[in-house]
Amino acid sequence: MAVAKAPERLTTCVHHRVVLAASLVPLLLNLRDFWILREQQRFAASLAPTPPPSGVRAATASAGPSATWFRRPNNGAPRVARVSAHRAQDAPLMRELGLRLETPLHAPQTSTHTHLHPADALLLEWEPPDGTPRWNRTTGSLDGVDVLWGQWTSSLLFFDARLHAHLMVNSLLGLEHDTLGTPVALARSYQRCVARWSRRACNFSSTPLLMHSHRDVGQLESVFFGEDELADTFAWQDIGAHGASSVWIAKQGAYRRSLAHQPISLFDGRQLLTPDDALPPGVWVVQPWPTSPLLWRHHRFTLRTWAVVGAANPLRVYLLQDGWAHIVAKPYRVDQLLTNYRDRCAHLWSTSACSVTHAHRVLRANHDDFATGLVGVPRGAERADYWRRVVWPALEDGAARLLASVWRELAGYEEMLVGSGRTYRRVAQLSLEWIIDDGGKPLLLDVDTAGALASDELPLSKAYATDALGLVGVGGYERSQYQKAFLRRLDAFCAAHACTQREADALQDVVDEAHHAGAFARVFPSADHARGCGAHCLFFDAPPTTVDAAAAAAPPLGADFDGWPPAAGRLNLLTWRFLHDHAAKMPARARPSHHS
Repeated sequence: MAVAKAPERLTTCVHHRVVLAASLVPLLLNLRDFWILREQQRFAASLAPTPPPSGVRAATASAGPSATWFRRPNNGAPRVARVSAHRAQDAPLMRELGLRLETPLHAPQTSTHTHLHPADALLLEWEPPDGTPRWNRTTGSLDGVDVLWGQWTSSLLFFDARLHAHLMVNSLLGLEHDTLGTPVALARSYQRCVARWSRRACNFSSTPLLMHSHRDVGQLESVFFGEDELADTFAWQDIGAHGASSVWIAKQGAYRRSLAHQPISLFDGRQLLTPDDALPPGVWVVQPWPTSPLLWRHHRFTLRTWAVVGAANPLRVYLLQDGWAHIVAKPYRVDQLLTNYRDRCAHLWSTSACSVTHAHRVLRANHDDFATGLVGVPRGAERADYWRRVVWPALEDGAARLLASVWRELAGYEEMLVGSGRTYRRVAQLSLEWIIDDGGKPLLLDVDTAGALASDELPLSKAYATDALGLVGVGGYERSQYQKAFLRRLDAFCAAHACTQREADALQDVVDEAHHAGAFARVFPSADHARGCGAHCLFFDAPPTTVDAAAAAAPPLGADFDGWPPAAGRLNLLTWRFLHDHAAKMPARARPSHHS
């Protein structure tokens, strides 16, 4: 009997050791993150400038309502950028915009999974550009850097003491790990959206569900996710009770629960399944797979678009007025769905799994060559017109709804940073992946918060990436054509509404962005509605939170704002009102061209 129980005891022992090991991983990662933060703070303290001698006044930025990040003591000097290895294709574009680039002092670390150290922009030593005075050439310091284009693998990096007030960085706290950047985070954000408002209000995606394959795996994954995040997960075998779809897309959802929340890439992590298939071990996000999508010459396609978030509070969202359709290799027939759903070349864009004879194509979304190939548009509708008047506005609305639905979370993180004195400028580039159903409705599949746009394969992508950099002012803004008139309007506006310097800076930003948007158009806030929130006001009409704490003591806004959502806070409301009053004085909003 003892011999018979030996394998069982061995299995139990192994299981307990696996669970124990898994529980130690987040603890070790947290300790590592705290150590990194401590070392960063120590290093930054060692670089603190020496106080000027008595009687010598330190250099200060010029006065006036220009954005804080753009005001440097050496305002006339060329700007300097530090670009992370994973955004290397942006580096030559910044050089074309007149920036000088720092270079790594030592070669970054390599591994089998990542070609370069993921946090090289902050954690490696860097050499200032040639021409920097020798006495000012310090490694690791950010004092001479204007733009930090990095990879934000840890939330702690946003609190790095070296991030000075005149710096611009390319991410928002909470964007990647807590709201949109992982399949689980995106699913959670969608679930919160539906719970707060309604499924109709959150119609930018289909309903995602969290699934675990079986109990043991669920217990193990709870170490990484936390019991609260697995509370509403279901066993895959119960999927039939949660939807009638015959085929589902499953996205790998595992990520570690450390302070870094860094995603784990175990494998491709995306596949099509039916309830009769076995779900691979782990935690997955599953969504119904549209069975009757809009097609291109009878092939399925996913649509990739790019968005720029100019700020979290006040929220400003821009969408590139073009995109790329990734055409799958093989034709699609709905009557063959249950027999070929495992064939990635008929459903999912993939370069490696498809033969040369069934090569995929990548087409510009707003070009006639793409629009004329659409299959599934309503009878009697002209294809290009249908795309321009129905599908594309729905994409813009979906992008605006997506960001508006997570505004309260992002604004909460933003106010946390501002309250701790982190006043550097934070912007973000997002890549959004969609499927268009046969009613012209876009359904969001995925969000890439890195949002790298420049590519050697995608037509015009480098030109569009340059526009994205120009939109946020990486190379600075040329204001000679509009600044005098803007300052007159700003003086009158702020005299009426008692603007703070931060509020005046936000209005400067929205005007600068409007004059440098290039191929991007602002989709939120809108100047087409009496209130800037337009059709998305409900996302800002929620019970007050800590986001509104700073606004509670601010001067009342007055009758001009009656009926506007008070929970939006002063920064949003003042931005919307300024756009409402002065949008006619700013450049006209760009629309996609079908003849370029």
